[in-house]
Amino acid sequence: TEIYTLSLHDALPISPPVAPPASAGEAKPAPSADAAFEAFANRFLDELLRRQPTRATRVGDHRFDAQWPDISPPGEAAYHKWLEETRAALGRLPHDGLSEQNQIDADILDERLRSELFALDELKDLGIDPVAYTTLISVGLDPLVTRSFGTKEQRMASLLGRLDGVPAIVAVAKQRLTRPARVFTETALEQNKGLIALVEGQLPNRFAEVPELKDKLAAAAQKAGAALRELQGFLEKDVLPRSDGSFRIGRERFAKKLAFALGD
Repeated sequence: TEIYTLSLHDALPISPPVAPPASAGEAKPAPSADAAFEAFANRFLDELLRRQPTRATRVGDHRFDAQWPDISPPGEAAYHKWLEETRAALGRLPHDGLSEQNQIDADILDERLRSELFALDELKDLGIDPVAYTTLISVGLDPLVTRSFGTKEQRMASLLGRLDGVPAIVAVAKQRLTRPARVFTETALEQNKGLIALVEGQLPNRFAEVPELKDKLAAAAQKAGAALRELQGFLEKDVLPRSDGSFRIGRERFAKKLAFALGD
């Protein structure tokens, strides 16, 4: 799930302040605490959106609209390592000289990093919740056909990339899902029916709007639809019979999750 909320300019990259050029031979002054933090925040947000392209699409950064996050075990491990390294680097920044707003933003950033690590380390949705996969596919496809940013050709080119990536997401689901709660599997089965209807029934009606991509889109949609049908069969025949896990996460984890959700 995507629960990232920052007050850092609505989670869009911010530009670090530009210092005046130093005179020849003059030592370059050390950046202020605010300048160092804002440059760090700018780099962090840029890298976060690169690693989480569906999140980037949602907040209005369309550089990565044709891509999916890497949710394979090695991809998740790399993301986890980056989160830990980012949090350690944030802790090394000078905080005493920060403005009040940047002190607040630094605290929010640290809390969100801890929240992301908590989700990976303790909630582990990709192993126990098939809804994580159907939701990811839904939020990855929907904005490209329901919103009007950029040009139609750009959105359809991005849609082509995302359709091409659906089989890989299904392959990860088949690799990682263990013993979900039955209600999770039943919900994912219903959601996946909607995804199949979208990819096989609704999207092809849009392809004629971009003749230069029509054939490629049709081929990609056919492969994506086949992958989603494979996912449906996997959930029905393999996962549902072993869906004897609990949807409860326990008092301690719930308290942590609630605290992160409330920003406490």
